[in-house]
Amino acid sequence: MQIGGIGVFLDSCGVFYVPAASALGISVSAYSKFLSFSFIGTIPAAIIAGNLIKKVDIRYLIGVNVVLTAVILMCMGYYPYMWMRYVAGFMFGFSGGFYFMIMTPTLINNWFARRKGLAMGIAMASSGVGAAILSPLITLLIQNVGWQLAYVLTGVFVMVLILPWAVFVFRFKPEDMGLRPYGWQTDGAGGSVESSAQSHERGVPSHIAIKTVSFFCVCAFIGCIAVFSTYNSYLNAFGQALGYSALTSSTFLAAVSIGSMLEKFIMGFLYDYIGVYRIIWINCGLLAVGLILLGTQTALTPLYIGAALFGVQNSLVAVQAPLLVRELFGDRDCPRLISYTRVGVGVFGMIGPFIVSAVFDASGSYQPVWMTSLGFVGAAVGFVVIAYACRKRFASQWRTPTKDEETADTRDRRFLFI
Repeated sequence: MQIGGIGVFLDSCGVFYVPAASALGISVSAYSKFLSFSFIGTIPAAIIAGNLIKKVDIRYLIGVNVVLTAVILMCMGYYPYMWMRYVAGFMFGFSGGFYFMIMTPTLINNWFARRKGLAMGIAMASSGVGAAILSPLITLLIQNVGWQLAYVLTGVFVMVLILPWAVFVFRFKPEDMGLRPYGWQTDGAGGSVESSAQSHERGVPSHIAIKTVSFFCVCAFIGCIAVFSTYNSYLNAFGQALGYSALTSSTFLAAVSIGSMLEKFIMGFLYDYIGVYRIIWINCGLLAVGLILLGTQTALTPLYIGAALFGVQNSLVAVQAPLLVRELFGDRDCPRLISYTRVGVGVFGMIGPFIVSAVFDASGSYQPVWMTSLGFVGAAVGFVVIAYACRKRFASQWRTPTKDEETADTRDRRFLFI
């Protein structure tokens, strides 16, 4: 799901920009703006998914939306007008937001009582693996069959890759199959199974959490980092602007993906030992160094190093953000709160292409884009510090769901597969 979702949507689709814009006779900036509309589409998707995720079988939510995103992707080369691509971009973000932004952290949180960080890191690293492989392959595909047919084949790949898992494998939580989360155990003091399970569901109710300063700061932190998510799509154009070939330029994205993949494995493992707060500080430092290298260097080696370090931005949103929500607000309404924080991804993510376009048009180069974006890294760190400083204000609101609430939650899980 991550390979066919984030791996294609945010990472690999950037290789289409130059050939598509050239064929349509427009600038890369004009063509790539459909990505901003995609992020706008994720905003209502995040809100709606947060309310539906416990009511509708996730196989419906994932399966239907995967088909929709794949069809939209297959048609991207054949829309007669550019405004249609903007509308398609909105629908792409809306449908994709249901699964490649929300479902993975939700499923990991439900299926793992222990080693959530490592599990999240492995799952999210898959998008980097996919992008590292798919970006050069799609580039070769474009060169051999043309960008329009390459869009069609990419859409077919997405559908074939994800649908079998969505229909036959995924379940919202292990209890739906009579199982328990990985690492689940009794409380060690003779506690019953029910009391231990209830302790796994303790936390701050969502209607209280969303009103706290900490929650707003978490959303702002995610938003500041989400600005960079669209930058991946410009790496191919960035490399060609420096004089490198299209195939060589596509390897910058591979470097980002490899860096992101390694970081997710390492930091996912370290999460259980040093906590998410320290990991965020480390990653923001690495991200800043990556931006500086990309903004000041032109030789391949430092650019590859900078691109690899830039890859940590994927982990900050995909891995550290859900873990941050869980650490601050607990497990009780974690899936819903994670989906709400994705509103920040949509709001700030759609700003990214406009920042790139404005800076590039003003300077004639992509390198100033990296340097001017350092401010977002500093702001992101500041928001995390404030979120932790304010957590004592809602500490008394941590509680376990009552029997009535548990009954209501079970009753709300309608529209299930037989």
